[in-house]
Amino acid sequence: MSWKSVEMQVALPRVVDAAHLQEQYNQRGQTLQTHLAQTNQSEELLRRKQVQKTNSDNSASNDLNRHNKQQENIQLGTHPFLGKLYDLKG
Repeated sequence: MSWKSVEMQVALPRVVDAAHLQEQYNQRGQTLQTHLAQTNQSEELLRRKQVQKTNSDNSASNDLNRHNKQQENIQLGTHPFLGKLYDLKG
């Protein structure tokens, strides 16, 4: 065997290994991007659910407060729009 054929026997397996490592390196970026996109999507969904829950809690408490205030006005005999002052001059 000549010297060149021995060099080729050593070089060819290294090329295959290098190609395999390069392919893994390229796929790592794609995998990382996919993972980040899924994480962002799940976080956004969680934020939306929290906002909807907060809004529904606030609207329910606002409705309850409005109802309680109306009940108090009815019991006190006050009108919600007219106020409490009497016009005695006119």
